[in-house]
Amino acid sequence: MEGEWLFRRALNGTCIEDLFICPSRATRESNPQPDGEYGAALRMFQPETKGYDMVYTTRGSMTRLRIQREEGRIVCTVLSNTCEKWVFDRIAGDTFHWKNITVLEDGYWRTNCEVFAVRKKTADYEKVYENCPIFTTGRYRLRLVEESDGADLLKVYSDEKAVPLFNSDNCHGDTFHYTSPERM
Repeated sequence: MEGEWLFRRALNGTCIEDLFICPSRATRESNPQPDGEYGAALRMFQPETKGYDMVYTTRGSMTRLRIQREEGRIVCTVLSNTCEKWVFDRIAGDTFHWKNITVLEDGYWRTNCEVFAVRKKTADYEKVYENCPIFTTGRYRLRLVEESDGADLLKVYSDEKAVPLFNSDNCHGDTFHYTSPERM
């Protein structure tokens, strides 16, 4: 079945967030799946172990895992049952293989579920400022900012109460508090 797995870096690169959407948003109405899952994960890097601590949540459950690189694979061990693991392997530039496994008493791995992932190529992200897509919903319209938006944006960026709400990760100390059109 078709699904989506969206990854992004967060907290100045120390975390990885992801959303697991299966079946995909485009197919969930036309191809509903009784074992489909919609979940979110947060992985926080731990410098001491050079691995990650992770929490994965879906409706009605939460799973904690510890992540380490082992023999060219990324192995996520479920903390409440160390025989349960999630394994990323066959990792290449635009593909990876993921499986949910159980380690049996004899040491063999039983595969419970697999995902074969391929990076979706939807746009040339290097040229996003030349040909920026517009996303519209019933309530919002996301588009590239235009010069004519300056006066409205200045109202937001000059409000000291709004400054703590701005995401300034990787902005080299800029707080985005602008009090004049020239500064903005």
